[in-house]
Amino acid sequence: MLLSDKAIAARCINVEDPMITPFNAESVRQKDGLKIASFGLSSGGYDISAANEFMLLVPAKETLWDRLVQLFTGRKRLVAPLDYKNITPDMFTKVTSDCVVVPPGGFLLALSEQYIVMPRDVLALCIGKSTLARAGWNCLCTPLEPEWEGYITLEFQNTTDRPNTFYAHEGCLQLAFLQMDQDCGTSYNDRGGKYQGQAKNIVLPKV
Repeated sequence: MLLSDKAIAARCINVEDPMITPFNAESVRQKDGLKIASFGLSSGGYDISAANEFMLLVPAKETLWDRLVQLFTGRKRLVAPLDYKNITPDMFTKVTSDCVVVPPGGFLLALSEQYIVMPRDVLALCIGKSTLARAGWNCLCTPLEPEWEGYITLEFQNTTDRPNTFYAHEGCLQLAFLQMDQDCGTSYNDRGGKYQGQAKNIVLPKV
């Protein structure tokens, strides 16, 4: 069963462990008199917003030798593949700003402004917002499992062939909360999940 706006609000307002903090009980569509991508409670979910901390995947550097080889042989350089078992901070450019421009095909890590506490009987799906999707943003974020909690590390790709602007403090994806038929037998917290209790910073892949 998908939780409605009323059910979501009931788990966030005047409760000991709110599911979403801070919680906006209505959709916020303007900031300083200007229109923004909305965040806050929607009819069947909650639109979260991104903080102003970003990590932009650095393109592999092309050397003069790479260019000469391609010029005289027509062969493009070989770029070492990414390996999720060995992702390090030096592969990214850190950006602290109210917006970041991502190059064509670029990959961006961001951070939710909201702290999420998942109940034992609820799972959340991260779904892209229509406004961002129509501008070429692909939301790659994964489910939030029962009894996971923390700030969400957000993943986005610019699928277009041109630079694309991503904004902080605006809605970037929707959480759809699914009520399970009963409490899970083993929660994310029970098994000591490696992303449990994420602090307010972007977390790279762990194995």
